[in-house]
Amino acid sequence: MLSRRSFLCSGAAFASLGSLPLFASGKRDLKNPDLRVGVVSDVHIRNAGDERVLLEVLRWYRNNRVDAVLVAGDVADYGLTWQLDAFMCAWRDVFPDDMIDGSRKVELIYVTGNHEYDIWQRIRGKMYKGEARLEPYVFVKNIDREWQRIFGCDYADTFVRDVKGYRFFCSNFTGWNHAQNLAAVQGLFEREKASVPADRPFFYMQHLPIKGTCGYAPGQADAMTAFCSRYPNMVAITGHTHDSLADSRSFWSGDFTCVNAGTLQHVYLPKGMPERKIRNYPQGLLLRVWPDFVHFERRDFKNGCRFDPAWECSISKRKRKEG
Repeated sequence: MLSRRSFLCSGAAFASLGSLPLFASGKRDLKNPDLRVGVVSDVHIRNAGDERVLLEVLRWYRNNRVDAVLVAGDVADYGLTWQLDAFMCAWRDVFPDDMIDGSRKVELIYVTGNHEYDIWQRIRGKMYKGEARLEPYVFVKNIDREWQRIFGCDYADTFVRDVKGYRFFCSNFTGWNHAQNLAAVQGLFEREKASVPADRPFFYMQHLPIKGTCGYAPGQADAMTAFCSRYPNMVAITGHTHDSLADSRSFWSGDFTCVNAGTLQHVYLPKGMPERKIRNYPQGLLLRVWPDFVHFERRDFKNGCRFDPAWECSISKRKRKEG
């Protein structure tokens, strides 16, 4: 039987940052991309002090001079406002005024996950005596007010951000009705169709995995998969599964590209492993982006190294599907 250690190490050579190759496929200088983007998910801040790992991860991204950090949901383990406050305290400690060295802007792009949406119901009558006492602290029940207070902008179910000319289309988790969620994403792309690039990578982020793409058990493709397939230059980023970034199944390239964002909490291994859940194994990504190419460095933050080889995708000029 394949052991946990052999699974984590198979096909993934551990390497330090100092041995990072100068060139990726296509002779791209990894020290000089157009854009650097940190990617994490499933932070799961539950108790005071849980943000310590997050602080170290954000400092690593700062030291690598990222232009943006993407967070694919499940920051607040019980969906409480103080848990998001703890996240933002860590962010401001590392990136005061959203800056590096007081002069270089760093964008925070965050979408909610299911833990922000409905996990608060698990603690009714436990941590708080009755829903009335709990309700003021539930992020989703006060989302317009709290989003403005915490992030300094208006809340929207879907939104677009621009970082150095690259577009990021984002969808907050608003429930388990997949048809309703798809309709919201379709509406976003319809409103923004003039700004959807045709010949360079753009990014789409949501919390739940896109069926038929990356993951240990992604399921059958569905209407969301078909919609994303219309955009061959889309790089989709998802969370939720806690699948290990040591596994090549966390990356998928088909009609579009999809990558699992990893987790800063526990990692799940595939069925059949003697131990399926590994606690305190933070992982994440560093994306290096060019107009025709994306390089995905997958990080093992627990051991301070990376999983090799990196994932890569070339952005072709295939004709976009209609319909």
